[in-house]
Amino acid sequence: MSDDKTIVCPKCHTECEQNSEECIKCGLNFDKYNKRRNVLFKQAMNFFEKNQLDEARQKFDTVSSEYPEVASKANEYIERINKLTKESLYNNALDSYENNRLDDAKDKFQEISSKYDDLTDSAKNYIKKIDQQKKDNLFKAAKRDLREGRLLDAEYKFKKVSNAYPDLADKANMHIEEIKRKKPKNNFDSIGFLKFFAWLDLCGGIIGAIWIWSAMGTTKVSGYSTLTAANPYGIVFGFAVFFQGIFLCALFLVICSIAENLIEIRKNTQN
Repeated sequence: MSDDKTIVCPKCHTECEQNSEECIKCGLNFDKYNKRRNVLFKQAMNFFEKNQLDEARQKFDTVSSEYPEVASKANEYIERINKLTKESLYNNALDSYENNRLDDAKDKFQEISSKYDDLTDSAKNYIKKIDQQKKDNLFKAAKRDLREGRLLDAEYKFKKVSNAYPDLADKANMHIEEIKRKKPKNNFDSIGFLKFFAWLDLCGGIIGAIWIWSAMGTTKVSGYSTLTAANPYGIVFGFAVFFQGIFLCALFLVICSIAENLIEIRKNTQN
């Protein structure tokens, strides 16, 4: 027990004289202790009033754990913060749901379900609604693409439906077969043709360069019927044709490689 002439050290609970600056046992400086407690509590209140709830909770937690004499008051604010946080999260989840931001809404309702037992049933009901709505939206979008002739997009969406929702797999697969029948039959291999043209261009460049060098690579020296000299224009022209064949062949092969990679990526994405 303490009387009006003594104070109790908040750290070691030793009774000290009323005007003592420090605890006679543990050496705690009462003035510094009180100043730090008041600063922390004021900081916590400022965060709370500015609706910075996470920061406020951290400060009130510190006050509650380090200053038992004001712990009950700090805990009251922590309870208020927890309630406000729960209400804010639930309202944000509802807002996302009502504005058709379904993925964001589902993430928030899952967080609510895991954190707040009193809201678990409500959150799970909304999660079921979201899953059903996402399923319906995807199937409707696939049917719309099919109806408007966007066959590749429709096929991709129906495959997604078939893989994700077993109860709609039969309907989705039926539409996929319909799309396959509607796809234009095109047996022309454009990539194969481009590769053939690339090698043909290379051969043409080599043959053309050889012909130019043989026909235009030399010229007769004026005044001499049998004497010839190198023709620089013919030689340069031959090299130009030769390197043109190499360049275009490489360019076409690179284009073919890019096209094949894009096709493979699209197939993997659809699957």
